[in-house]
Amino acid sequence: MFAKTIDLRKSVMKRLILISLMGLMAIGIGTAYAVSNVFRSIKAESKGEEIQIEWKTTGGSSFHTFEIERRSNEVPSYRRIGSIVAKESGDGYTFVDNGAFFRTSGDKEFTYRVKAVGAGGLEQYSPPVTVSHKVVSSVKRSWGMIKELFR
Repeated sequence: MFAKTIDLRKSVMKRLILISLMGLMAIGIGTAYAVSNVFRSIKAESKGEEIQIEWKTTGGSSFHTFEIERRSNEVPSYRRIGSIVAKESGDGYTFVDNGAFFRTSGDKEFTYRVKAVGAGGLEQYSPPVTVSHKVVSSVKRSWGMIKELFR
């Protein structure tokens, strides 16, 4: 009798653990699905003295902010250059980078990515996109270098 009681308790515990793990897996799978489908597309385009970054989302996501990050050969790690509050109904966003001034000579390549930020530390990065950019103004280029020193 005593052995059957212990076996029954082990069986119940195994079932409870299994149900708990299945519940956690279901939550994890749901989160991964929502995160992986945030960005539908992203592109960056050089337009005169600025670079325009555009991206589309699936809409209705649980993210509240999009942070735009940039890197280049001079600054190889990504740095946050701006943010946009997510729209409730919109799925298309545009950010204009007026700070891509510094360069050595010729065209300069900048790589951008967008980070979607949600409640509870939920984050998702877009795929990186690279754009070639030619800067005309030496004054703006100098100002961009000065600003970069203080970031």
